[in-house]
Amino acid sequence: MATTPQTAGRAATHDRSPTSLGSIKNLLLVETMKGDAMKAALNLRKWICVQQLSRVGGSSVRDCVDKVIDH
Repeated sequence: MATTPQTAGRAATHDRSPTSLGSIKNLLLVETMKGDAMKAALNLRKWICVQQLSRVGGSSVRDCVDKVIDH
């Protein structure tokens, strides 16, 4: 059977080889999800750090750092 541009596109979408367009899209989606999870984890760490520093207190970052260093 001859391959036409219409059938070539259909064949490519059903191709399950590691280099198929669907596989590449899936890999990109997984990498995007991993990146989003990493950003969420970093945001959580930042929030925790800010909460802990706020317990030390101070009117500014410099004041807070001075209190931490003095103790």
